Amino acid sequence: MEPQSILDDLHLLDLKEEIRCLVLHARREVESGLGGAYAARRRGTGVEFEELREFVDGDDARFIHWPSTLTQGRPFVKRYREEHQLDMLICMDVSKSMRVMQTVMQTALEIAALMGGCACYVGDAVGLLLRSTATEGWLPPCRGERQLLRILREIAGCRLSDGGTDLDGMLTAAANVLKRHSHVVVISDWLGDSSGNELRYLAYRHEVVVCHIQTDAVQKVPLAGWLETEDAETGRRLLVDWSDSRNRHEIALNQEKMADGLRKQSHGAKADYLLFDGSEPPVEVIRGWLRR
Repeated sequence: MEPQSILDDLHLLDLKEEIRCLVLHARREVESGLGGAYAARRRGTGVEFEELREFVDGDDARFIHWPSTLTQGRPFVKRYREEHQLDMLICMDVSKSMRVMQTVMQTALEIAALMGGCACYVGDAVGLLLRSTATEGWLPPCRGERQLLRILREIAGCRLSDGGTDLDGMLTAAANVLKRHSHVVVISDWLGDSSGNELRYLAYRHEVVVCHIQTDAVQKVPLAGWLETEDAETGRRLLVDWSDSRNRHEIALNQEKMADGLRKQSHGAKADYLLFDGSEPPVEVIRGWLRR
């Protein structure tokens, strides 16, 4: 079967108009305070290691590198280069499960627009990596609002395969393409398996934000009798008695456990975790994260 695109799933009659409205919305939110909060929240020393050289008169003694000094028997200092801007890489999961519900991809597009808009606001370059079980799309980091438009059009028009989610593969691919310290925004429903090792490695080298999109299946599905459900990743079908409150409670409990497990995994890796469950607009979730 020929793969479908996100564009088909969302029934966007005019892609350019939808993307233009989304960018205008993101620009309005960023200029109203989101961009300033994003710039002020940057972590780290703001400098990048450049070289290790021998101490000369006039060097600051605070930057003496004592291990090299003791080994060589003469003083050495570490020199740094100021790092004013950080690239941003938006890693988007475009597996089969991401297109099951229309709201999932709409939320993913809005997150990408807001995060990318913050980066454009402060002059950072923004890139895109689309991944399922293989790399489906790649845009190297570039500056400007036109790049943000290209990114959103690439996401909306991506040809999706019927493959599952390879979270570890996406994180490994992101680590391989980034050569300098960057912001990495990972957007997914996180329905695939992940060992957590790749997330820890990526977060050790970069500033990682885990964006977890979770649909409220219990509230969205009306109370009915027996429903035939299908696993979005494996295609496995199962009959569920949806009129039984115990089944609904079990599904809701599993969603809570999954979110709690991913939150702990992210915090253990020193990455930020954001949950987008539809209880509030994506811009409010991002604004609350920046305030914290």
